[in-house]
Amino acid sequence: WRLLGVPILALGLSAGAWQRPPDLLLSADSRWVLLRVGDAAFAERGRGAAAFQRDAMLRAWALPAAAPLPRAGEAAGGAIRCDAAACRIALRGGEVLLLRPRPGEERPLLTPERCAGAVLVVSAAPLRGRCAGAAVLDRFSTWRDGAHAAWIAPGGVRVLSDRAARGDRPW
Repeated sequence: WRLLGVPILALGLSAGAWQRPPDLLLSADSRWVLLRVGDAAFAERGRGAAAFQRDAMLRAWALPAAAPLPRAGEAAGGAIRCDAAACRIALRGGEVLLLRPRPGEERPLLTPERCAGAVLVVSAAPLRGRCAGAAVLDRFSTWRDGAHAAWIAPGGVRVLSDRAARGDRPW
């Protein structure tokens, strides 16, 4: 009977290889945004962000380090295009728009022009407005539901929050 359990044990141990890691991780305080583009990881660090949060998020991807997103220009063979206000990241299932807070702009406004082509909008600051057809992760999302992971696929975006995965706990 013990030998019959060996294939079941092997199947259980290999289950992690079937799981696709998320394309984006957003820390519980919105200070770290990590993106996976191909085999490389890129990070956007907010004010006061602790390095141990980034390290924990990178361990989830089994990667040793993440390159910072450029302040301006391109990275990852043109898949990432950044300027002072935002980064646009082209992934296999669509485009992610990462808004960077501007000095004096407490709550960036989402407009149809700004959202054009994005399937996911991410911001460390609370956002005003909506983007038709795009999921939005901002400071209010993390305040309500904790850290977030997002998978971008041609069929759409799947977002999983810490609260959704673990349940609402009274403490």
